[in-house]
Amino acid sequence: MYNEIMPVAIIVMLCIYAVLFVGYLYTTSLGESKIRGWNKILLAFSYLVIAFIGFGLYRETMSWDIILMFALLFTFVGDVVLLFALEIGAAFFSVGNILLVIYEICVLETYGIHFDSYWWFLLVWAGLNIGYALLEHFTDRFDFGKKRLKALAYLSFVSIHGCLGITMYFLIDVNWAIMLGMGSFLFMLSDYVLASYLFSVHKYSALQKLNTFLYFVGICLIALSTVKF
Repeated sequence: MYNEIMPVAIIVMLCIYAVLFVGYLYTTSLGESKIRGWNKILLAFSYLVIAFIGFGLYRETMSWDIILMFALLFTFVGDVVLLFALEIGAAFFSVGNILLVIYEICVLETYGIHFDSYWWFLLVWAGLNIGYALLEHFTDRFDFGKKRLKALAYLSFVSIHGCLGITMYFLIDVNWAIMLGMGSFLFMLSDYVLASYLFSVHKYSALQKLNTFLYFVGICLIALSTVKF
């Protein structure tokens, strides 16, 4: 029964997500409007529903999968809270990021891939952070203010799960794990784009739409990975 119903449920939710996603991209040009706010809440709730369908009904659940569900729950709350309080929302995202890192490590361990086989992700992580900091440093818009330094620290933190995602992409030849890795990487890139938009090149509204595109595509891939096809 579930095997017949759940593919339909996932497809329906993905269609709803796509409509809300396109709507949110459009309302980005409206600024901080109520329409955009409600659109974001519904969009965030949709990826959470997709994850719960995959987690609860569509497949056999593994014990460590609950970590991913809590990670997505915290990102959902972060998405909503960001509409009202930036730093509190960022705190929820930070918890979600920590849980996502733990989950990715669990996935790697489950497939017999131990730290000595993927330690090099730290080199990718260091290179990414140093490269971005240097890029910002050599622009005439760079600001070493308190908020900017907090943003750089957050990027350094969030890029851990993104770099682990790239690691999973190359080391695990399983569709859902590849999807999880790609989603995590896009999630990370969205934060780099957002930081650049907020602190460096905020005059370019296209960056705001790029941030929206990368984040909601990435988080949808992460949520969809719960189906484990």
